[in-house]
Amino acid sequence: MDCKESRCRLCGYEPLRSIFDFQPNPYGDLFHSNREIALSSQKFPITISRCDSCKLLQLKHETNLDSQYLEYLYLTGVTNNLSKYYREVANRYINELNLKLTSHILDLGSNDGAFLQPFMDAGYPVLGVDPSRLAADYANKKGIETLNEYFSEETVSRIKERNLEIALISVNYTLANVPNVSLFFNNINALVSSDTYVSIITGYHPEQFMVNMFDYIGHDHLTYFTVGNIEKVAHDFNLEIVDVEKIEHKGGSVRILLRRSPVVPKSSKFQLLQREKWLNVDSDAAVLEMLGRVETSKHELKEALRQNSNGIIGGIGASISTSYFIVHYQIKDDISLLFDDDARKIGRFSPGSGIEVRALQNLVLEEVDSVVMLAWQHTDKLLNRLSEIGFHGRVLIPLPRFHIIEL
Repeated sequence: MDCKESRCRLCGYEPLRSIFDFQPNPYGDLFHSNREIALSSQKFPITISRCDSCKLLQLKHETNLDSQYLEYLYLTGVTNNLSKYYREVANRYINELNLKLTSHILDLGSNDGAFLQPFMDAGYPVLGVDPSRLAADYANKKGIETLNEYFSEETVSRIKERNLEIALISVNYTLANVPNVSLFFNNINALVSSDTYVSIITGYHPEQFMVNMFDYIGHDHLTYFTVGNIEKVAHDFNLEIVDVEKIEHKGGSVRILLRRSPVVPKSSKFQLLQREKWLNVDSDAAVLEMLGRVETSKHELKEALRQNSNGIIGGIGASISTSYFIVHYQIKDDISLLFDDDARKIGRFSPGSGIEVRALQNLVLEEVDSVVMLAWQHTDKLLNRLSEIGFHGRVLIPLPRFHIIEL
């Protein structure tokens, strides 16, 4: 499969300047049904880099999208409280934006249709676009019309042929996955009228890096946006930020609402842009400081695992981020089994490490005496689950700072 160095995904500048090379990894969500295939999965570089022209933080290499997304196992419902948050945002837009009930809601990267469901329930016509066969099939079976494809110029042409009036175009945790951000905005722009809102929800690395969320950096997340980055590309297409809001999902995210100029932005836009200047988000310092703290956590975790070398150690969580975590922390030989509630992962093997995934509810049957909280972003929820199933033992929590608790 191809893997080549990329130009800047926003302005096209090259070459990108490398900041840090992570361990090469297979694509993090490709949990295989065969252990040998999982172990031999092709690895690709993960190099966090910056464009010295527009300052956008991004991965240096461009990888094969089909290999990642056609058999993508992830569904929105797996992420703690994300579907609930989507309902809250959808209902807020329905109540506040005066969207015409006869106009379509278009969701790009719609996955299982979780964001579109509240609009459909309220009587709006909806349309999703997503390349994952599993997700698109799941949504279509629920009655949420979903085009199983990438959002492209051809998609735009097909939508235009249907003469759809579009009230809202949503891009939820998709923009970071797009290999050409400027082209993606150009395609959005072709569907935007003076009455169309564009809503973007994306990971916000100035917040994520503060809590040491290095494992958001992976092949699926090609780009790491600031509000300033998005404002620049929006201006290129005569779009203006109307509202912006920081949110807590995925270690720190941001919701941005755009509309065709002229508009009157809320003060939240100017406040967050000012904060980005104070934080100097276009420098490499925050990235390097975060990586330094992660390295300290790595050494502390490995020392704790060495002291527990005679026991059976389980890993809690089987996801994209936990795949990258295992490789970067070099702990694949320390973890005997992974445990997760996602039925699609159970019985499969983690890419690169080949560790089998078992049902979390069966953890106590495996005589595990210590667990590593790989899905550390959901520690509170998972600690409750461990208590529910009757686990007693050590829980090693690597981040945002390493510590151990006893259950």
